[in-house]
Amino acid sequence: MAIEWTDDLNTDISEIDNQHREMFRRVNDLLEACGRGKGRDEVHGILAFFQDYTMSHFGSEEQAMRESDYPHYESHKTEHLDFVDQITDMKQKMMKEGVGINMVLLTIRTSLVWLTAHIRRSDRKFADYLRQKREVKN
Repeated sequence: MAIEWTDDLNTDISEIDNQHREMFRRVNDLLEACGRGKGRDEVHGILAFFQDYTMSHFGSEEQAMRESDYPHYESHKTEHLDFVDQITDMKQKMMKEGVGINMVLLTIRTSLVWLTAHIRRSDRKFADYLRQKREVKN
């Protein structure tokens, strides 16, 4: 069962949307692996991907926020740091307890819930801010 990218996830900022789609693709890869009975084999890889990729992605978003004087920059950055902490905690738990079905489910749930909520709430709010700022200039 794959998750689908829906219009309510679009920010209309192509770089950010493309990065979000890549994160969704990776979660779908994990879901596909679960369907083949190989989910446990893929958990380490997706956590490593999120740990690396989000740093680049969050850096791009945060740079755009600073450049545009986004008034909610600090709270948005805090959300990013919270997700990085969640990924770090999951990796530590995996190293300590191993990869069982609970770890697979936790990884899927955490990534999907956080990504969709963050994009719909915070990233779209930033995109709306940028759109309004452009309209004022024109």
